[in-house]
Amino acid sequence: MSRITLLCLGLAVVATSLWSPEVEAATPVQYTSRTRFRIPYRFDPAQMQRIGAQEIRLFLSRDRGSRWLTAQTVSPRTGRFDFQAPEDGEYWFAVRTVDARNQLHPRIPVNAPELQVIVDTTRPELSIQLTEIQPGRVGLAWQLSDQNLDPSTLRLEYRDGRSDRWQQVVISPKPSGNTAWTLAAGGMVQVRGSVQDLAGNTGTAEDS
Repeated sequence: MSRITLLCLGLAVVATSLWSPEVEAATPVQYTSRTRFRIPYRFDPAQMQRIGAQEIRLFLSRDRGSRWLTAQTVSPRTGRFDFQAPEDGEYWFAVRTVDARNQLHPRIPVNAPELQVIVDTTRPELSIQLTEIQPGRVGLAWQLSDQNLDPSTLRLEYRDGRSDRWQQVVISPKPSGNTAWTLAAGGMVQVRGSVQDLAGNTGTAEDS
């Protein structure tokens, strides 16, 4: 069997000849905000020479493995696939080597991904609302929305008339919540926030 190592966005995924639900569950998922990216691969030159490798095929599934289509075919020496995603969504990839007899290696059907990439170019939505509870005390509510949200990146800040310096609002990051704190009387309060999704897109909001 020829072994190919797929590399995408800095993470290596080794193609194996034995598939199981556990293998599929362990397939790493990569998130990216780019619609065009490279999928490099590595291989053992001795193994490739022994089977008379003619080409490397990249298989793609857009329906979570129900159907697999040949996305690209390259020479083993190329070392990478250049992939253009037509739209946001989930992309499953698998790779096979074609030998001198036009046989695929590994000699098993493509039925599980060796690499999963989620393309996401949409910014998260962040809504924040500042209210005065009573003189000198304000409340802040927030709401986050995104298909691939990373709530741990949520950051909320405020400043008042006493200083131009932004100060962090201490919260427990989660998709929605509220908090309150006491301020010195007088002056206008401003709040702002930012959050990212797993693809690195950033959403922002502010209120006063």
